[in-house]
Amino acid sequence: MPNYKEKIAEFENNFSTVIDKSVRDLSMAFDNLYLDKNAKEIPPTIKLAEALLSGEHNISTKMQIHYDIANAYHDLRMIEGVYSERYLEKELYHLRCALDMYETNYYDADSDSAEVKVAQYIAMRSYTNLGNAYRALGRHIVAIDCFQDALLISNDFAMASLNLSFLLFRCAPLQIKRYEQSYYHHACYYYYKQTERCKINLEDQDYLEGLKSNISLFDSAYVENYLNTPL
Repeated sequence: MPNYKEKIAEFENNFSTVIDKSVRDLSMAFDNLYLDKNAKEIPPTIKLAEALLSGEHNISTKMQIHYDIANAYHDLRMIEGVYSERYLEKELYHLRCALDMYETNYYDADSDSAEVKVAQYIAMRSYTNLGNAYRALGRHIVAIDCFQDALLISNDFAMASLNLSFLLFRCAPLQIKRYEQSYYHHACYYYYKQTERCKINLEDQDYLEGLKSNISLFDSAYVENYLNTPL
């Protein structure tokens, strides 16, 4: 089985082979705009991306375009620091467009081709981002489903297991009965341990530290006698 560095090298090679260069360049432009907190230039760049959707591209490339547009609307929300239903609605729409393409064309794909692997990677990230968007709306059960959909593609996708663990921790106190809270804690701890095993895959290790702070609130006896038992 390839290690993490080998997986990254394989993905980068597949990505450059499958995704059209104009779209790869646009993805990089979006990343740079967010890093520079340049909200003014994001809307015209979204227009450029939307124009590419009418081109003769393969399905994975169109998935990437929708994924980039969705992220751009998310970035606008983050940069402007205000709740915007309009941005969130468009973010949800473009993530669903990317995932509709994946579910229609690749969901049960047995092929080990570069295009399928790239589509799966885009879908994992799209499911995770969709879960975060639903969480922002307070739709916690749908968000949980999205994170689990990402993990069905690859259970070592640590951003999905980390976000899922965080959400389960926050949902536990909302349950009325004590045993229901315990179920959420149990699943939370399971996905925390899964994230720990795959933490090399995380892009932001600081986020894991925040989860660890939550996990540290559990009593040691509770961890040993219940949370550590099989899910």
